[in-house]
Amino acid sequence: MSYSFHVSDIAAPDLKQVLASLPYDDVHADVTVPDSGWPECAHLHREGVSVRPVETSLEGNTVAVRIFSGAAPDDYRLGLDIVANIAAVHGRAIESEDGLSVSVDELDAEYGDDWIENHSRDTFNAILDMYHNDASELQIQGVNATMRLGPRMVKSLHDSADQAQAFYRCFRRLNYIANDDVFVASTIVVSPPDTDKVARLATLAHGVPTLLSTRAKFLALSDPEEGENLCVPFKDFVTRNAHTLTWLSEDAVLTEGQTGPAWVALVNS
Repeated sequence: MSYSFHVSDIAAPDLKQVLASLPYDDVHADVTVPDSGWPECAHLHREGVSVRPVETSLEGNTVAVRIFSGAAPDDYRLGLDIVANIAAVHGRAIESEDGLSVSVDELDAEYGDDWIENHSRDTFNAILDMYHNDASELQIQGVNATMRLGPRMVKSLHDSADQAQAFYRCFRRLNYIANDDVFVASTIVVSPPDTDKVARLATLAHGVPTLLSTRAKFLALSDPEEGENLCVPFKDFVTRNAHTLTWLSEDAVLTEGQTGPAWVALVNS
């Protein structure tokens, strides 16, 4: 479901030069960019923007650029800008996996915004179609995180007015949650003395946007002003606050911060 372009007959492809020529200042590579030449394989992404990386690879004198399924339109544009830059510098045609050969000047007419929007949605829909039942789960590797697509995520997407945009939005936030003003709650394993049973807890503080893992079975509620520290079952919390939560992955749910009556009801549950 991915889509690839390649440029052949290149004497000396140069990744560093291509990166410097792109119309972005936020492109990162998952490998050290050499002073000259092109690594055998390099994944590129726009920090804070990309959902999935763009894969570039060198085989002989051919550079291939691969856009993964489920990539957002911005990822497609990055991939097309990379391949266009390579072709322009070396005066070569761009060949698609469908066998179409185009010049740099013809690229936008064949693979412009309409193609990008349609193809990105088609691959998203294909991913969604792969999900079959409540027992199945798909894993999609993003730039910094893996999204797990299961019944909760699928329901959340189906409830959205624009499913594809909701998918890109959730995946983007999951990828860059470390850059966000969100507390990523750790799951603490507690084992009472003289028993082999364990309890998995996560902390939820009053008014704090928090990303919670479904590995937690209980939430420890923390309210410094009131001096409270109570535990509530995780399932009860999800049920009570379903309309305010955002599933970023089947195993990760975001609460923007419980305050006011919602927090009081949670404490008194």
